[in-house]
Amino acid sequence: MIKKGSHMKISCLPKEGSRLLMTVLIEEEPWRDIHTKIFGRQPLLPESDSLAAFQEKFKKLEYVKAKKYALDCLALRSYLSIQMKKLLKRNLVSEETIEEILQECTRLGYLNDNEWLEGFVKRQLARHTGPQRIICQLMNKGISRVEAHKYVEMYVQANTSQHSIQHLINTKYKTRNLADYREKQKVFAALIRKGFDIQAVKDALKVEE
Repeated sequence: MIKKGSHMKISCLPKEGSRLLMTVLIEEEPWRDIHTKIFGRQPLLPESDSLAAFQEKFKKLEYVKAKKYALDCLALRSYLSIQMKKLLKRNLVSEETIEEILQECTRLGYLNDNEWLEGFVKRQLARHTGPQRIICQLMNKGISRVEAHKYVEMYVQANTSQHSIQHLINTKYKTRNLADYREKQKVFAALIRKGFDIQAVKDALKVEE
């Protein structure tokens, strides 16, 4: 029992078996793990005379530290909200704090999923990446298939795909003899792997059913 007016004994020790994690102890009992990427290797934890008071102070400290970490990451490159959420979660930030940080970063304009997705899709199209491959790339980043398809469809038109396919045929595959069946099949397979629609590739290569 904590005497009135006295502070709880709060300490922080390296977590056994991990170079990056530390364990917060209250009255020498493990309370929770924290990550050095958020709190540093010598965290200054708040003094408190009750568990409730400590939890309240810790929550505020976690928000400040985790927000700074998020902003530092965003200064280096852009992130999707779902990517930032995974990053903070991986560094042991609490769910409540993560949601507060995501909301604040979105409000300030540091996180903008629509802008990120538009830029990503347009960059991939400029590289003549096929729609299906772009969708797969977005899904690998945590975007649902429905959302990925929606954003790709928003910026991809049939004539854009045909233009990209024709561009590749005229450049990357210009040395291939498309009059030769086997050569044409190799180019066909390569274009499909790049994520282009099967029918669009057939039309461009004039492949018969």
